Parts: sequence; structure tokens; C-alpha cells
Amino acid sequence: MGKIVYNSPVKSLLADFHAVVMPEEEGGQLNQFPTPPETQWEDISIEFTAKEVANIRCKGITRRVEPEHLDMKSRKSGKPKLQWTLSSVVRPLQWCHSVE
Repeated sequence: MGKIVYNSPVKSLLADFHAVVMPEEEGGQLNQFPTPPETQWEDISIEFTAKEVANIRCKGITRRVEPEHLDMKSRKSGKPKLQWTLSSVVRPLQWCHSVE
């Protein structure tokens, strides 16, 4: 059975992707939720408690997040990006209307 080996262009592409998806904060710390092993989407809940505040819960861990924590705030205007706005509007609509 063969072994997968990444060549240099693939390593570079993955490193670029990783830098965009999980940017480092000042001090070199990754800005990500501490997702426990074996987590499924069903284990995660997101509750929007204010226009620019949400609580993410997963297996006993809760983190308060704001748009800038998830790179969903425009650095130019200081306003939440469309992704944040849609997330805060679409999720409550799913609870009110079941799609079959």
C-alpha cells in the first residue's frame, strides 16, 4: 500500500490556506475555538446574545465571540461583514421554519 507524500507546491498551498483560515493573533497564538476531539456538528450551538456578540458552546466549553474574533469585521469600516450578519439572521429563521 502506498504512502501519500506532499510535494513542495502542495505544502506551500496548504500553508497559505492555513494562514488564511486560522490566522495567528499577536504573540503567535492561533485564534480558534478549542474544539474537543470527536466533536460532531450536533455538539455545537451558537447563540447570538446581541448584535455583535455570540456564545459558542461545545461539550461543556463556552466562548464569547465577536465578529473580529472570527475575521468577520471589516477593518476598513469597523462594521460586521456580511457573513456575521447572515449568520445572526439565518440561524433563528431555521428554528422557526422547518425544511423538509
